[in-house]
Amino acid sequence: MAPESTNRTSTSIISYLGVLTVLGAVLVASVGILALSGRGGQTLEERRAAARVEVRTRLEKEAQEKLTSEGWVDKAKGLVHISVADAIPLAVTELKAKKPAPSQIKVEPSLPIFVADPNSKEPPPTAMPSAPQGADTIRFVAPAVPEAPAAPEAGEAGEEGGEDGEAGEE
Repeated sequence: MAPESTNRTSTSIISYLGVLTVLGAVLVASVGILALSGRGGQTLEERRAAARVEVRTRLEKEAQEKLTSEGWVDKAKGLVHISVADAIPLAVTELKAKKPAPSQIKVEPSLPIFVADPNSKEPPPTAMPSAPQGADTIRFVAPAVPEAPAAPEAGEAGEEGGEDGEAGEE
C-alpha cells in the first residue's frame, strides 16, 4: 500500500475554487435570464392569454364574414355559401313547397312488446327478464288532495274582530 499524504496540494484548492466560480456564474446567468424574461410587465401566462384572445378574435371575424357573405366553397363541385339572411327565405320556400307525409324511416322498438292473451289462465311473463316478479303490474296512485277549509260565514266574521283587531267594538 502506498503511504497516504495528509498534505493538500495547491491543485485541489484551485479546482475547488474553480467549481465555486462556475456555479456562481451559472447562478448569476440564470437570475439574469429570469429577470429579462419577466420584463415588459407581462408574465408567461399573460402573454399566452393575449395570444389566445387574438386567435379567438380572428376566428370569430372569419366566421362572421362567412355568415354574412357569399362565395365559392368548391367551384368544381358547384358548392357555394350564402349569407344566413338570404338562406332563411330560401329554406322557408322550399319547406312550404313540400307536402307533409309519413316518415319512411322504420324504427324498431327498443324492447320487444309482449301482447298478453286475455283468455289465458296463466299470468303473462314479466316485461323484462330482469324485472322482479310482478314489476309490470305496479300501479302508482296519485295522493288524495286535502279539501280546503270552508269559508267563514258573514255573521261569524264580525264577532271575531274588526279591522283594528278589536273584538266587537266600533
